[in-house]
Amino acid sequence: MIRKIKTLFKAIFLIKNFNAYLTDYLKLTNKDRLLYRLRNGVKYVTRPKTTDRFIINEIWIHKSYTPNGFNIKDKDIVIDIGAHIGVFSVFAAHYAKNGKVYSFEPSNENFSLLKKNLEINKLNNLEIFNKAVSNKSGNKIFYISESKNKGSNSLYPIKNSNKISVPAVSFANFIKSKKLKKINFLKMDCEGGEYKILFNCPKNVLRSIEKISMEYHNLNEKFNGKTMKSFLESNGFLIKIIPDPNKGIIYAKRANKII
Repeated sequence: MIRKIKTLFKAIFLIKNFNAYLTDYLKLTNKDRLLYRLRNGVKYVTRPKTTDRFIINEIWIHKSYTPNGFNIKDKDIVIDIGAHIGVFSVFAAHYAKNGKVYSFEPSNENFSLLKKNLEINKLNNLEIFNKAVSNKSGNKIFYISESKNKGSNSLYPIKNSNKISVPAVSFANFIKSKKLKKINFLKMDCEGGEYKILFNCPKNVLRSIEKISMEYHNLNEKFNGKTMKSFLESNGFLIKIIPDPNKGIIYAKRANKII
């Protein structure tokens, strides 16, 4: 309860049209879209009564992906895997004004809002892709959740979902195609897809990554927070982990950087 009150209070100072936020919070709107205007000029088109508002809280208020030491800098190269409607992508592009943000979202519904949020913010440093990211390129089965949590779609089977075929790009191939020598910030929220991406990543690509902020998912004995932590440490990262029985957060930074 205290956290909710603090979040509401901070939202007043974050969001210019706080009435829209409050209307969604109290579930008093029948609209299918709400526009949030932040005081710093950023805008978001969102879906009321879904997790969209919660994600704005997590990115802008709680800084879940960018705690101390993980701030995004002006010239950073950022990759957002699991971009959803673009809350983090727009956040990153706002700070990396002279850098570049590459964002991936395979869900057509989420991607349409990601595209809209790119357009209304007039961002020329954000490039978006309606694709999944995996260890290999090609079509993949993708599971679309029927719940109000529009970010819980996955390449792995989930309850109460519909499956579709989506194009996927190899992470390593994408890095090569863009001729990226360094990735300053990798954000991942891909509902279990993080293991195929990172565990099969070539060493030279891993070495090019400076910081990782990721949500990990405990899938089984082979793919879980402990195995991800061990893998990243063995590849030269210092790790801070916020554990959870089902999923948690990992912050990883190169060992020659202070974490």
